[in-house]
Order: sequence, then structure tokens, then C-alpha cells
Amino acid sequence: MRRVRRGRPRGADMRKVLRVIHVLAREPQGLWLREISKRCGIHPTTVSNYANTILSPLLEDVSLGSDEKPILRVLKLKDWVFERLERGEDIRRIISISVMARSAGRREETEIL
Repeated sequence: MRRVRRGRPRGADMRKVLRVIHVLAREPQGLWLREISKRCGIHPTTVSNYANTILSPLLEDVSLGSDEKPILRVLKLKDWVFERLERGEDIRRIISISVMARSAGRREETEIL
């Protein structure tokens, strides 16, 4: 008998990731994390998790306070992401390219070590 997995699927919810990107695409100067959360309707912890993982290559992150627990965290899309969006590139393609580049960088780091 096959065991059925219940609950939320593993990994990032791409619909939520895309909502975060669309909010940031409308605000070139960036927004603080709680404002992004409010506009997307996504919990701040989820937005922070995505910013630290799947979206990290696409974002500029400015934090006030300690790195462990910042008082204020402002996120904005990097300039090259805006340029690609203006050229009409699909955001899913931009994300996949950045994820591949990041994983290739990790492989190079382990080869050097």
C-alpha cells in the first residue's frame, strides 16, 4: 500500500514568491519586510525565509540592528532584475537562472576546498 503524503508540499510556494517579486517590482526604492508582508498577504516569517533562500540572489538587503534580529529590514530587487523585467523576461526564468548560478557557485567553493 502506497503511503499518501499529507500537508503542504515541500519547498517554496512559487505563487507566494511571485507575489513578493511583483510587490517589489512596483517599488524600485524597496520596502521594509513587514510592508512587503502586508501587501502580499504573506506572514513576515515566510517573506524573510524566501528573502534568505530562493530570492537572495535577486535582492539587495539592508538591515538595521544586529544580523541575527534586525530592527528594520529593507528589501529591493537588484538593478539587473529590473533590467530583465523591463526587457520582458519571465520572472520564473530569472529565478531559475539565479538558482542555477548559486548552486554552481557552491559546487566551485567545495571543489576549491
